[in-house]
Amino acid sequence: MKNNFSGLKEQLLSAIFPKGGSCAGCGRILFHEDILCDKCSNDLPEAEFFCERCGRLIREKGVCAGCVDGISKWDMAYCLYEYSFPADEMIINMKYHSKPYLSEYLGRKLGEMLKKKVKEKEFDVITFIPSAAERLSERGYNQAELLAEEVGKVMNIPVRTLIGTEDTPHQVGLAAAERYKNARDRFSFVESGDISKMKIILIDDVMTTGATMAAASEVLRENGCEYILAATVAQTLSEVVKEGDV
Repeated sequence: MKNNFSGLKEQLLSAIFPKGGSCAGCGRILFHEDILCDKCSNDLPEAEFFCERCGRLIREKGVCAGCVDGISKWDMAYCLYEYSFPADEMIINMKYHSKPYLSEYLGRKLGEMLKKKVKEKEFDVITFIPSAAERLSERGYNQAELLAEEVGKVMNIPVRTLIGTEDTPHQVGLAAAERYKNARDRFSFVESGDISKMKIILIDDVMTTGATMAAASEVLRENGCEYILAATVAQTLSEVVKEGDV
């Protein structure tokens, strides 16, 4: 009975408010706010410390474990938030709960942040982590592509599909090395044009171990890309390697 009521509530909210009517973080009904309630907006976990070499989000100042392990194959990374509440709920809703409209909000925010960090004219193209056909069929969209399109609008940079993928096993719960192998074995370069010497922004929704982003970066690098900026809505915290261990 409770599940039926919840479903009816969502249908009613969707009918009255086309963009959901409830906070994308905590789920409370919105009245004057847009995507998030005021409390969740204030609680967004902004990123604080970044790896001095690759830009990964870390717990304190220093170098991330990915740089030491060789996982970080991009040149610099930026993100909006740490992957914790309510940012994680927004991404989960966008990705798994058929709310692609959240990509407009998050993509715009990501683009605005990047404009403050880099010069748009320095980059030639924006691309994104591909989604396998099976997941595209399930969701009806690739959230990374939707984010990339919004970032492209904000930064006035063209968006192109450069990387394709075969169906991949779910990566949740796998170690970085396994994630990397799965992605690298299935990612391929699908662009007929030349990307030699290009500077590219590579978009995804969230970076956890960094393995998927690393595999995609390697594909671009092997085809001549000169510089890769990895940009995500959120990142999980990476461990810091002490100075004497680097």
